[in-house]
Amino acid sequence: MTTSGEGIEAGSLAEPIRLRVEVALRGLTPSETEGVYALSFYLAHEDMQHPALMVGFNTEANWEATVDEASSPDEARWNCAFWLQNQLAWFGEHGTPAAAAVEDWLKARGLVLSEDAEDDIDQLLDLEGDIAEAFAADVCRAALALHEDGTLQQVFGHPVPVIVHRLEYDDEIAALTESANPPGLAADFIRWVMDGCE
Repeated sequence: MTTSGEGIEAGSLAEPIRLRVEVALRGLTPSETEGVYALSFYLAHEDMQHPALMVGFNTEANWEATVDEASSPDEARWNCAFWLQNQLAWFGEHGTPAAAAVEDWLKARGLVLSEDAEDDIDQLLDLEGDIAEAFAADVCRAALALHEDGTLQQVFGHPVPVIVHRLEYDDEIAALTESANPPGLAADFIRWVMDGCE
């Protein structure tokens, strides 16, 4: 099933992101999907004007293998630093058609720094914040669409929460992840973040 989902509007990056991730997920073998309990949608930025998404996952077996390395079982389960570090899919990395799509998307929204403002640090910071917010919103829409169209259920055989994150976990990451999943699916991750990642 390849519906674009209710949250995807024309001109957003959500549909191309959803499609790229779906293709990668459907290429997994049953042995690769065994024990997967969560997906990582890592918001990567070589610089803030070139956002990209890296997708990975973790398994129950890897969680069990890393528990002793973490400060708590929850940290090993939800802090992606302890995950498999697999790179299932990228979207937006330099030198790819997706990077060009991201550039076009930024231009269409006026999220491009003008030459006369390159030395204006306040404008630069505002622009970077706007880019990060808009990109993260489309990533969340893509994740939710993968739930709505049945892709995640079909690939893994059960609902799998999508963790939308950067290197640091905070209230914003909890809110993004909540918006990327059906109600309650990512509750354990959100609780961990809101409890100070302990």
